[in-house]
Amino acid sequence: MGLKLKQTKDRVKDLLISKPHLRDCDKRLLATIWWKDTMALGYDPLTLNTTQFLHLLAKGELTRSESVRRSRAKLQEEVEELRGKKYNERKGLSKEVQTELGYNI
Repeated sequence: MGLKLKQTKDRVKDLLISKPHLRDCDKRLLATIWWKDTMALGYDPLTLNTTQFLHLLAKGELTRSESVRRSRAKLQEEVEELRGKKYNERKGLSKEVQTELGYNI
């Protein structure tokens, strides 16, 4: 598991550097990761049908969505240059919600 997670973190980091528009959208980031996964498995993403895609997902052959999201979040926490435009908005909102819920008294 550690090796796969490291690979995921490295892949996410490379994408956040090379494609800044992915920094603020986990859905686009995940779609890009899965696009690359399907190509690496020998499929043409343009002709891959839904049934084939879901089969790959169910068999665990595609990168786990939660791993991508967690890797992105950790990288953006650690490396300011990888943060998107919405990063500070999300952080500001989280403090507001914590206060509203009574966590920051």
